[in-house]
Amino acid sequence: MLRQEIKEKSPLGLEAKKFIDKGQLVPDEVVIGMVDSYFEQHKNAKGFLFDGFPRTVAQAKALDRLMEFKKKEISQVLILKVNEEELIKRLVLRGKLREGVMMLMKIFNETDRLFIRWKHYR
Repeated sequence: MLRQEIKEKSPLGLEAKKFIDKGQLVPDEVVIGMVDSYFEQHKNAKGFLFDGFPRTVAQAKALDRLMEFKKKEISQVLILKVNEEELIKRLVLRGKLREGVMMLMKIFNETDRLFIRWKHYR
């Protein structure tokens, strides 16, 4: 969805691209806006599968509010548990060095978004 919005150069896609180009995470409000837009574009869909969403507690709460507003319900949730070593391997494959990841984990405290995401996937 994020890549599609950027490819189509939608207002939300262009906003997201600004953050991505700076190496920053796309704010929750922008992501939720994309989800809302996607719902609007696919009103007759029988369902949706979100891959990697929601990623934060704020996104989950915003999704709950959006679903309530749309009078829709989430009927199923699939959770994949991945051990920490596998996550590190995946990050390394994305071009990040293991030492860099471990250093970031030490630098960021529990209030930082990156660490919260890392902790969430542990």
